[in-house]
Amino acid sequence: VIMARSAYCWGLNSHNQVTAGDQGRSDLKQILPTRVKGLKDVSDISCGGYFTLLQTADGRVFSFGKGQYGRLGRGSEEDQAEPGMLEIGDNVKTISAGAWHGAVVTDKGEVYIWGHGHVVGVKQHLLLPRLVDSLAKVVIESVSCGNNYTLALDQEGSVYSWGSGAHGELGHGDVKSHKAPKKIEALQGKEISHINAGHVHCGAVSKDNKLLMWGLAEGW
Repeated sequence: VIMARSAYCWGLNSHNQVTAGDQGRSDLKQILPTRVKGLKDVSDISCGGYFTLLQTADGRVFSFGKGQYGRLGRGSEEDQAEPGMLEIGDNVKTISAGAWHGAVVTDKGEVYIWGHGHVVGVKQHLLLPRLVDSLAKVVIESVSCGNNYTLALDQEGSVYSWGSGAHGELGHGDVKSHKAPKKIEALQGKEISHINAGHVHCGAVSKDNKLLMWGLAEGW
């Protein structure tokens, strides 16, 4: 959570995804909210698979926690106990942490992504943020990272998805995976205003406040 422009985290701390601890070590559990030290003017937070992303009021992005598959976007697969800034180049307006990858949207409406290669659509893991070129012709408003796939919402209310589709979470009417963003045709004309990618299912809210869901349908 964000309180007084500072970030507070709690829970499993096996890879310093919550806090480095007072002695620079990882305590396995933090059962009370603990302030993330060293950062001021925090405006947003996103918690992923054993790692955490933070956004500051001036549009910078920081990450810490487990580095496997490049999910921290800091140039290596090493775990990092302290927040470090990602090199993106433009101010960021939204952030999202998935299980094995992360993504952001800049104030120009561009998407940058990094992490597990299979998830982001490349052969090798992306250790640094990379521009999603195939979305360059549209202005993206927000992005949401799921378990091993990604959703993006443009300013016209269209939704794009890519990554693993094993449970129908990409919304294309099949269980195929896609390496590059593909528009979800079933949502065309719905004027989507909000998206959220879960573990293997998704939700979207339209401008007329209707809820649409797809993916693994156990329990709903």
